[in-house]
Amino acid sequence: MSFKDIYRIVICMLISIVLSVVFIYVFGQTNVVLSILNNLFIIASILLIIGGGFFVLQGGLFNGITYSFKRFFSRITRLGEYATAIDGDVEYTSAFSSDYTYPILIAGGIQFILVLLISIIYF
Repeated sequence: MSFKDIYRIVICMLISIVLSVVFIYVFGQTNVVLSILNNLFIIASILLIIGGGFFVLQGGLFNGITYSFKRFFSRITRLGEYATAIDGDVEYTSAFSSDYTYPILIAGGIQFILVLLISIIYF
């Protein structure tokens, strides 16, 4: 893990803490500790969902599906047959790539575990 990754993890966690405090003031929540835990749990869940989505896209699952649809529709339509005869076969596109996938997943996971531990201790 490089310094950039650690920096990105720390930035994600700091942004989520700031967002949690901002949500407390925006929505006027009274129990501050409970509100911070609830907000951090929601933000950690969102980070895990976004990081998981990036992970799936990076794996290329949807590239295979879109390639299959392109190839299928190029074979069954007359226009697709003409395009295939002129341009050749449909090319396979490369997978989505992002440098933020693992830092977002790690920051969301660390935050999720910390919120669970703090909530067990608090309650």
